[in-house]
Amino acid sequence: MGALKQDVSDALRGMWRQPGFVAVVAVSLGVGLGAAGAVLSLVDAVLIRPLPYPEVEQVYGVWFKSPNFPGGLDRVRQSPATFVHLRDQNRTFAAVALADAAMATIDDGQRVRRDPSAWVTADLFRVLGVEAERGRALDEGDSAPGAEPVVVISHDYWATRFGARTDAVGSFLDVDGVRRRIVGVLPQGVRFPETQTGLWLPLTIDPTRLEGSDFVNTGYVRLRPGVDLATADADFMRMVDLLPETYPTFFPRPLLARLQLSSLFVPLKDELVGDVRQPLLVVLLGVGAVLVIVATNVAGLFIVRNASRLHDLAVRTAAGAPVSRVVRAVHTEALVYGLVGALLGLVGAWGTLGLLRRVGAGVIPRISEVGLGLRPTLAILLVALALSVAVASFTLVRLRALDLGAALRAGGKSVGPARRTVRLRRLLVAAQVSLAVVLLVNTGLLLRTARGLQAVPLGFQTGQQLGLRVFLPERDYPSFDDARRFHHETVDALLQLPGVEAASAASFLPQRDGRVFVPWQVEGDLATADLPTPRLLVAVDAGYAEALGIPVLEGRTLTRQDALTEQPVVAVSQAFAETYWPGRSALGQRIRSGSQGPWLSVVGVLGDVRQRELAEPPPPIVYAPLVESASTARWREMSFVVRAPDPERLIPVVGDLIGARDRSVPVYDVETLDHTLGAVTARLRYTLWLTLAAAVSAVFLCAVGLYGLLAQVVTEGRQEMAVRLALGATNRSVQSRVLRQALGVVGAGIGAGLLATAFSTRVLRSLLFDVSTTDPAAMGAAVTLLVVVALGAAWLPARKAAALPPALILRES
Repeated sequence: MGALKQDVSDALRGMWRQPGFVAVVAVSLGVGLGAAGAVLSLVDAVLIRPLPYPEVEQVYGVWFKSPNFPGGLDRVRQSPATFVHLRDQNRTFAAVALADAAMATIDDGQRVRRDPSAWVTADLFRVLGVEAERGRALDEGDSAPGAEPVVVISHDYWATRFGARTDAVGSFLDVDGVRRRIVGVLPQGVRFPETQTGLWLPLTIDPTRLEGSDFVNTGYVRLRPGVDLATADADFMRMVDLLPETYPTFFPRPLLARLQLSSLFVPLKDELVGDVRQPLLVVLLGVGAVLVIVATNVAGLFIVRNASRLHDLAVRTAAGAPVSRVVRAVHTEALVYGLVGALLGLVGAWGTLGLLRRVGAGVIPRISEVGLGLRPTLAILLVALALSVAVASFTLVRLRALDLGAALRAGGKSVGPARRTVRLRRLLVAAQVSLAVVLLVNTGLLLRTARGLQAVPLGFQTGQQLGLRVFLPERDYPSFDDARRFHHETVDALLQLPGVEAASAASFLPQRDGRVFVPWQVEGDLATADLPTPRLLVAVDAGYAEALGIPVLEGRTLTRQDALTEQPVVAVSQAFAETYWPGRSALGQRIRSGSQGPWLSVVGVLGDVRQRELAEPPPPIVYAPLVESASTARWREMSFVVRAPDPERLIPVVGDLIGARDRSVPVYDVETLDHTLGAVTARLRYTLWLTLAAAVSAVFLCAVGLYGLLAQVVTEGRQEMAVRLALGATNRSVQSRVLRQALGVVGAGIGAGLLATAFSTRVLRSLLFDVSTTDPAAMGAAVTLLVVVALGAAWLPARKAAALPPALILRES
């Protein structure tokens, strides 16, 4: 123990004598380990850490798939009808449930707010394998028509909203204008289907009105013990074959033969994480590359330092010190450096995580659960210690191969195979450059994608538009006419505000709020007559196109009178018109919802609008007046759009205006459409900025590594350069020689990096838009930047080499 304490004391004294070296090593390790630890914590919480449900690997989201879905849909959710069918006919599921995230209007008598909630069937809690902490969970009777309105709340909701009172269960809560009795509190940690969900409401299923129900609910199942996925899939296909017997009208056998339905079982974690896995993996690979660069830089620093320390070690060995003593001393010093770097890495990871949580709020699922957990902490420690051991082992290998006599005669100067040391450092720097190329190319591709998405024509204006959304409680607005009157009066009131140029209402605004697909039959089109095709439906008030700046290409826009006429009418988008009436006028053509509804005449064609996906072509859209059938039972929730020169000034005004008319109506999602559009690309920008940070770090570390290498080359080659200068070489030629060496190392790294991008960019493919993975602009920019950085890093050592005094150096030699 005494010897170990002496080794630690010697290591600390050595660090004190070389503060510059210690600072560079510690900061490099701290930055690299901190960034890696933070991103690893993010990935661990979102992708790796198991969900807090028993045997969660047996829980899946269930979808329908088909190569022939109308409208080009890749998959379809469940409906109440298919839910009942799966629940009653299956042989492999322990439980089947529906669940959909929503926002609930809560009125506590003092203020009205919107809280995250979910509409679910009772078996959801059996699917998750959880029971109520207090009271009871939902049961099947709660979903029956006419059942008592009830609600289940989360532990956090119980603690924050009710102060953890024991009498909360059995009390009442005003939810969406309905007085509901609280029947249970769930255990802490249960948050589903969203991480902020605080209330669960029973989804009403009327067994007498199942056929024709919408496919808008997400289905979840728990497999029975011992059932594998292949068996469950076979059972699902058996139940699909039975659909025509259960619902002969809605699922006739010819329709099933055409659709060729199959199942899609999605593990619960993938269902919750969604499409965030790919961006996080891209960021993780980028930070991993930075960590490798840090490791190679630190290794290079220690290689140079230990080359000059081999004399001290040789003296110890020649004086009779046991080999084990020298081995322990070298490893102890390296481990001390590693522990200091790990400590700084933990501090850096903790600080970086705070930034990642703030920036990623609302962008990354489960971001609130991210913390510096045990696995990331152990990873930081293990990487730091592994790097320390590797550096120490390299030093010992060099010592073992050393001629002790030569080392002692050197008197503390660098000894041993210097050329081999330089070659090794060149290899390490080239590896750093190759990783930097990969990061820079990836960043360039993401940047091109972001710019490409910004240039996509939206089909509507965003600079002067303000959007907001309201929900009308059933208690105060029991009928559609009541709701429509409120919407019309609100639009009229908004038009009276100073500076407002246009205003309107719609079921959904583009790039926010949601969407509804309705199957449409086109008169004279045999394909839709056989199988009506789902297309987007947007119910709008008068002035919708004017408020959003959507051009009218043919005919006219909709008016309020259209909602009252005996001959129902609609407007369609350009994509809808070109799909069904190419080369012809759409005016006067007729469509209808499903195969039973009334025929609707087309009175106008509006310009195409990217309603949801920026990277996809504009979808065919049907615009209908505010009538009950066109609102698809969603008329209580409505969006408004206001056009004004300074829309941000209206943000507090519109809330006060609606609150003055009816305080029970919550106003939410009040934001400019510019802000909305920024939120649409937030995940891509989150990935881009993290990748850019990794790339900048990589370039900086490459510059440091290249500078250190060339400084060593100049120091080791002083005598050779002095001879060249003495024989007539010019300063410029010596300087050029150093620069050529720098470009040679960088060129090798760039070549290897460009080859590596052929594989690394495959991970990015699903994130890119309108740019190839082999985009020459991104690659050219990466190469140019690295060459410029390399010349900048090489300039000072090259200048130093050219300024060497040959006579003085030769006399010293």
